[in-house]
Amino acid sequence: MPDNEENKSGMAVALLTRLFVGLAFAPVILFLGAMLAASGILPETSISVWPAVAGFAGALWCGRGAARTLGSKALLIGFVSGVAYFFALFFLGAVFYLRWAPGVSTTSMMLACLIGGLMGGLLAVTRGKASRDKPRMSSRRTS
Repeated sequence: MPDNEENKSGMAVALLTRLFVGLAFAPVILFLGAMLAASGILPETSISVWPAVAGFAGALWCGRGAARTLGSKALLIGFVSGVAYFFALFFLGAVFYLRWAPGVSTTSMMLACLIGGLMGGLLAVTRGKASRDKPRMSSRRTS
């Protein structure tokens, strides 16, 4: 049984690592959007879209990693990953801004996180099936 416990703790560490790396995506993407808007490459009105883009990208990363780590029921795992990512972002926002104030942007962020998690789970499954379905080339020549 020690192997089973080791495997579970290893999966938990892998899932938490994916979550933290996904959470690190958000400020990087927001900074990139702010820099593009400040330099004039993008219009300043596009800055309101970047939080949803950051949520989508982070949840996509988390959903894909969780589905690859756990391996079964990828759609459900992607959905749960999107929900977990949204609540992690919501909790961090509440801690940093010292208030629990859901608004219109919260709904778009929730949808972006859910769709990102679901798509991440689906990408993990379709990528694995596509590589298994490819015919293998034989190194032997037939004469």
